[in-house]
Amino acid sequence: MRLYLRLVLVFCIGGGLTLMPGLRAQPVVRQLTVSDGPLTQYHVYSYDTGGKVIFERKQTEENGIRKNIEQTEWISSGDSLRLQRLWKWYDGKWEAVHVIRTRLENNKTVSEEHINIVNQVESLYRRMEVRMINGEQQRHYFQREGDQLNLYKVELLHHPAGATTLETQLFYSSGVQTGSLLTRSVRDSLGRLDSVVVEIPQTRYTLQETSLTTFFYGTSGDRLVSQVTRKWHPAARVWENDQRVDYRYWPDGQLKDETYSYFRELRWLATHRYSYEYYPDGVLKEKVLSGSIYRQWRKLSTVSYTDLSQGYPRSVRSTYNFWGGTTGSNVSTDLNFYFNGNQRIARAHSIDIQYLTPSAVEEVGLNGNPSNFVYPNPSDGILFMRDAGVWIGRWEVYDLQGRKLLAEQHSGPINRIDISSLPSGIYLLRVLTTDQKIYMQKITKK
Repeated sequence: MRLYLRLVLVFCIGGGLTLMPGLRAQPVVRQLTVSDGPLTQYHVYSYDTGGKVIFERKQTEENGIRKNIEQTEWISSGDSLRLQRLWKWYDGKWEAVHVIRTRLENNKTVSEEHINIVNQVESLYRRMEVRMINGEQQRHYFQREGDQLNLYKVELLHHPAGATTLETQLFYSSGVQTGSLLTRSVRDSLGRLDSVVVEIPQTRYTLQETSLTTFFYGTSGDRLVSQVTRKWHPAARVWENDQRVDYRYWPDGQLKDETYSYFRELRWLATHRYSYEYYPDGVLKEKVLSGSIYRQWRKLSTVSYTDLSQGYPRSVRSTYNFWGGTTGSNVSTDLNFYFNGNQRIARAHSIDIQYLTPSAVEEVGLNGNPSNFVYPNPSDGILFMRDAGVWIGRWEVYDLQGRKLLAEQHSGPINRIDISSLPSGIYLLRVLTTDQKIYMQKITKK
């Protein structure tokens, strides 16, 4: 039964709805504590004044002591460039290992570069470019093969007349096209998704339809009640039923349950179901997974959302029911939860969430430290730590393209930074203190 439960849990996350009903907009998350068996990980976040994440640190706990794993920082330079930098904890210090550099025009991505860093040397290994060809937008993906970047995928998005959208993916190897995939989506007169067809090439000139998903709505028109996926049978030249998901709702419109079925032996066989219960104010209370066992629905596991002390669930737990294992014991599964208004999924048996209220979101540095930690700013090139009790172990200066320009390592404690050798301009300063805290600030050299 444990094996059956594990297979069902993995399948359910991959299909059907990807929403978690009943949760409203939430305050921002300060820390996630993710527990999976004996392993516990901590994810700590810092934000700017607009509520955007600028830093995430991951730690694990061993014998009651937290140990660093990795950290990610997000840097925005106006409306034209965004940087995402990943650091790993090696031999008692942080080392940059990866950078994603995204360029934007009119708030839309025009290119994205993935860069590996080894021994502080950057190496571009993947790139995406947005190109306009014959009036259509194309995304070209390149990946390093040996000493050069070679094209490996092209994505084309077509909007012909009517409500049809065509998305084509072309695949390449060593500059030669090796395959393609076409997805055709059709919307009805109300703008609702009506059907999705996936096709692959049969020959150079013909396409073979492989799957068709059709969506059905209730009489009120605003609720999806069923979606059916069919596979194309080339010999009989007919669509054959394959999978189906049916949705039911509570009178207030909240999702009540979703049932998954397969078409076998000329009939639909229901295999598993998710059921939802809510608190009186509409916040999700329980998500129950049931399996069809001996033609009856049996509970397998329950995900509980509790501790609404701030008006939102601060605790998410997954436990076995009778048919899944020892009743009440923890079970590791894919837990849905909301993170700052967006859905996330983490594989664990429990998640504890600490929130920051909107009024508590201040402009902070990478560890919740004030981002104006050096002064004066602008400066003639000499900067000082605002807190006289904080000592610098290492500092680095980057340009707005994310390139490192200056760096100094100090064996003794100092609180002074000299950037007078740099020309006038705007830079990013990163400071690692002697107690392993990280600060970051945008600075101006006069």
